[in-house]
Amino acid sequence: MTAINFSAQWTPALQSVRPSTPSLIRRVYECVKAILFYIPNYFIQKFINRTVLPVSTLPLSQIRRIDQVFRQTMSTSSYNVSELKITTPDHVQLQGHFIKHKNHDTNPHSRVLLLFHGNDTIYQDMGHLWLSHLLQKANVPYSFVLCNLRGTGMSQQEPISETAHVIDADSIYQTIKDNLRVAEERIDIYGHSLGGALAAHLKKLHPHTQGRLFLDRTFSSLGKEISYVLENTPTLFQKVAAYITKRYGWEYNVYDKLSSIQDKVHVFTHIQDGSIPLHCSLGGLVQQTNPHPQTITVHHFSGGQDPHCDPLIYTSPVSTTYTPLSKPSTQILLDAFRYQTPTLQAGG
Repeated sequence: MTAINFSAQWTPALQSVRPSTPSLIRRVYECVKAILFYIPNYFIQKFINRTVLPVSTLPLSQIRRIDQVFRQTMSTSSYNVSELKITTPDHVQLQGHFIKHKNHDTNPHSRVLLLFHGNDTIYQDMGHLWLSHLLQKANVPYSFVLCNLRGTGMSQQEPISETAHVIDADSIYQTIKDNLRVAEERIDIYGHSLGGALAAHLKKLHPHTQGRLFLDRTFSSLGKEISYVLENTPTLFQKVAAYITKRYGWEYNVYDKLSSIQDKVHVFTHIQDGSIPLHCSLGGLVQQTNPHPQTITVHHFSGGQDPHCDPLIYTSPVSTTYTPLSKPSTQILLDAFRYQTPTLQAGG
């Protein structure tokens, strides 16, 4: 298996999240504050780890075995697998894979789908596998890029804020654009759950590229999701928890990001989702407010054993803003991923 190495840069898109160099007085202040608030910080970080971070506590030996199975599974007659080793602008090493379709270089309409997984998992668990099966039926060849964010799988260093996630995401995006030489209009972005929040933030940094955004069972804002997770606690405690999480650099207001995105967005929501129920979901809020009806399409699904994680191809469509309900889930999803060009040939 070949390895692809790439070092990302501080591009203009990342300037809004680029950390500034603190003064000596500021560094001393931060050190004193860390010592004084060590105990409360410890418990707050534990709470954030359980609710926000895409952490995986698997031992490295087990991750390597899972990674081997992943590579064997994805290496087929239709795909070649290359390892990605990406260095972010703040010098963190990320590990991932490029799953290249056999017709990627020969079909001018081929596309790349950048996938972001949810929290408490690694992409090698193959929760995305249903997408690769689905898109083999697409009208263009789809290749895939998957990476574990920092602190997950074989990637380094735990993130300390949402900003760290965004730097990771843009570093992967730079790899696709500058190393794999894929034009931005051929890059689509998909995210599930927390990964959808990150996908929306990344797309906000690149809002006019003509690449599409697919948000699968994602919350409308992290604050609303935290209030739901803590719904059996006093309201004041919910508000304090949401405030602290935001104060520690984790906001993820996905709904607000949509206002900056002018390319096509598909939002997938499961009406029986117990992890992100309809009143917390991005799809539920968009359906109520309909901020950009020309560019945002909401699809509601139901059924399945695990409403939050089940492949959508095994669920039933309930409603959508543009497709008749007589179509099965597979066809609705293929329609969403369909690339509209009158002279397209089959992906093969």
